Amino acid sequence: MLALARVDQNLPMDTAKARDRDCEDMAAQGLDCIDAKPVYHPALVRTWQAVLYGAYAQHFILSHQPAAYPRWYLDGIGALFSTVEYRRDGAVDYAGPPENYRQVTRSYGLLNIRDVLTGRYLDPAYHPMVWTPYHAWLMAQFFLYSPIKPERREQLSRYMAAIAQGTPMARAATVFGDMQHLQREFEVYAEKPASLARTDKHAVQSAEPVIAALSPEQAALIAPRIQLAGWTSTPDASGAERLNQLQQGLAGLGQDSDALLLAAQADCRAGHAERCLAQAEQVLARTPDNATALAWKGIALTDRALSGPAADRAAGLAAARDVLGRAIHADDSATLPLIFYFESFTRAGEPVPEPAMQGMVRVARAMPEAPQPRLELAGELLREGKADLARRVIAPVLYDADETPDRIRAQSLFAMKDTAAHP
Repeated sequence: MLALARVDQNLPMDTAKARDRDCEDMAAQGLDCIDAKPVYHPALVRTWQAVLYGAYAQHFILSHQPAAYPRWYLDGIGALFSTVEYRRDGAVDYAGPPENYRQVTRSYGLLNIRDVLTGRYLDPAYHPMVWTPYHAWLMAQFFLYSPIKPERREQLSRYMAAIAQGTPMARAATVFGDMQHLQREFEVYAEKPASLARTDKHAVQSAEPVIAALSPEQAALIAPRIQLAGWTSTPDASGAERLNQLQQGLAGLGQDSDALLLAAQADCRAGHAERCLAQAEQVLARTPDNATALAWKGIALTDRALSGPAADRAAGLAAARDVLGRAIHADDSATLPLIFYFESFTRAGEPVPEPAMQGMVRVARAMPEAPQPRLELAGELLREGKADLARRVIAPVLYDADETPDRIRAQSLFAMKDTAAHP
């Protein structure tokens, strides 16, 4: 699910720079602009399609080529694909100039390439330049689609590789050498007519779209699934009302297996292991090899073992892992049992055996954009003293362009490791 903010669509154009340009135009015609009525420049509204295509392009690259990217590059990739057009012959045009981008440079001016490459423009106190999606498009166009010299492409490659390894942007940018020279090259390119990229023609798919009709029970589960997906962490006491609302929404579905599994998920995440276990058992009574039900039963048994008497912990964890092993065997493509099996060791404070480590590696490969598997793998690798491997695993999260909660968690992992090594 991608959410689009309305603020991302509107760009004010009635700027002081735009009015200065108006005065310059009048002066060139021998007119005095001091007493003239100012020209009002209405805000530029980007289409929701442009914002959506741009957001999806960023999501795609982070999902299929997870790495640490500079913020300007991700913005640029989104801007390049925000102008995508599908032709009747099956070809796809992209990377073309956004509509009215010349007006944007008139209202905001060009960008300072040094400040972007070094990351200085990201400082909240920075004011010399305004960064917009149109500037991001021009920056990406210049580096990725203009006929720049081979050595410039090599410099960009080295710059991106350095950032992917955690090098600060200012230090990585030194590979470009004389920034004033690079700025002149950029400004010359910015004045040229912009080109676009086009894919090869291919047969247009004319088949009717596949439409799956939902049963009333399946339709009734849509809202609870969305509600549960919004739980960013285990609900605390303040989240009890949300849990009650979810349960009320599922109550009308009776013994529907999907509803029971959703209820089990909610209860396990809320810390109600016994209720979670009971709901999973109801599903298993009908379908003993249901991998999802086995997974929730396994995590419920893990919770029970960890919260129960210490004398019963080893036997309880062994029983939980046996169930999780059955879940993995029942569906070797399911990620949930692999995650829970791994966590049955880390939550118990026990060394993670190699099969469980390999299972979490499979999860990370199956969901390359998900930070949680990488965080858990890195934490265990750090515990084993494999800091270099942990850093490679966690790099897309640790060096994320945005200050996300997951990046902060990744930084904390290494900070704790450093503190332990140098008390």
